Amino acid sequence: MSVTQYLEKYAEAIVASPLLNRVENNFHHVLVIPACCEETSLLGPVLGNTFPDNLLLILVINQHNQSTDKTRQKNQALLGYIQRHCQQLDFCPRENLYYFSVAKNLRSGKGNAVIVVDRFTKGWTLPEKQGVGLARKIGADIALCLIHKQKVLSSWIHSSDADTKLPDNYFFKETGREISARTSNFKHQFSEDPVGLSTLLYEISLRYYFYALRFCRSPYAYFSIGSTLAFHHEHYAAVRGFPKRNAGEDFYLLNKLAKTGNIIFQKNVTVHIESRFSDRVPFGTGPAAKNISLLEKPVDDYLYYHPGIFVFLERTLSNFPALFENNASWRELDTRIISILESMGFMKAIHHAKTHSRNAEGFVRHLHQWFDAFRTLKFIHLVRDSYLHSVNLSTMLRAGVNSGLFSEQILSGLNPDQLAFNDLKRINDHLGNIPQRTIPPRTP
Repeated sequence: MSVTQYLEKYAEAIVASPLLNRVENNFHHVLVIPACCEETSLLGPVLGNTFPDNLLLILVINQHNQSTDKTRQKNQALLGYIQRHCQQLDFCPRENLYYFSVAKNLRSGKGNAVIVVDRFTKGWTLPEKQGVGLARKIGADIALCLIHKQKVLSSWIHSSDADTKLPDNYFFKETGREISARTSNFKHQFSEDPVGLSTLLYEISLRYYFYALRFCRSPYAYFSIGSTLAFHHEHYAAVRGFPKRNAGEDFYLLNKLAKTGNIIFQKNVTVHIESRFSDRVPFGTGPAAKNISLLEKPVDDYLYYHPGIFVFLERTLSNFPALFENNASWRELDTRIISILESMGFMKAIHHAKTHSRNAEGFVRHLHQWFDAFRTLKFIHLVRDSYLHSVNLSTMLRAGVNSGLFSEQILSGLNPDQLAFNDLKRINDHLGNIPQRTIPPRTP
């Protein structure tokens, strides 16, 4: 699908606003941030003095129609702060859309500006079930429109959140169209308190999942974190933009983008994220950390996927090429894997891939299109629920070493049964730096 087709048929109606035609046409980069119940200090870190000149920030201040008065008051305070500290250049009441230049006292680069989309005042709130997904889509659709109008020179739309501090090297040089998205590295700001401990345990689970998928050589091994995401505008249009979901919108967008191009992990670009509890969305880092903090013994009681699940996944994915010559080769796998694959309709997927492929390479590509990030997660959950139940961190580390998922180095100098805060930080750092293993994993 072309950008023009997307803007005409699938983009949010706000892209037809006459205000967008009056936006200047010299912005080098565009950054989209949804903001809900955020502090007025938001613009300081976001538009810090290390950012490049000519940056356009699209800020979607939002809440759903069931939000509290406190949320509305904080959203109004944020808009009021921007109105006091920035020069308003334009306003379109038909879309509740503002256009500001950024004042020097916010330490911004030259030529920086902010478009504010008001989706929090009465009559403009978002549907409860569409929440942050719709907020991101509104902002990204505006960014796409301005790139299409050549008012933003970059081909990339950057997406982040209000609780982040973006690094000096965040904005990158242009790359070819074969890359559909880039995900940055990340690090939460940890302090030795319930918020920091809970967030650290959750970050370990994120890094563990990413590493395990790399170990399995899955093409869907990337971090699905909305605050670390950038995507090429043409690929964004091709997959019809962000899904309108109140959570998981980053996961589903990346799942589609992985099928139109390569997703690159920028290990040396680290987004720093504030550790905090949150109930803005039903799941994600904030809600997960809050739930972890309610456990009696978070380090002992918080559960992770059993490493044996990823051994099963690796065996499944590595079997794909052999299926081109022999449909029945997958029946030589562990009977537990066979049971799971049968329940997922794997035989039908093999038949479809064969009838649409000329060679083994195309066949494997078709199978990976079917066995995508969503079905990968479904496979993991089916194995977890039926055979290999989740385990605590101590058991996960030991089982990971025993199965070949981890090297013994991850346990060096540690007592897995007595993990202190600094031990957890070491494990987290280790998972972030571990190279992909190439030895065959052992059956659990």
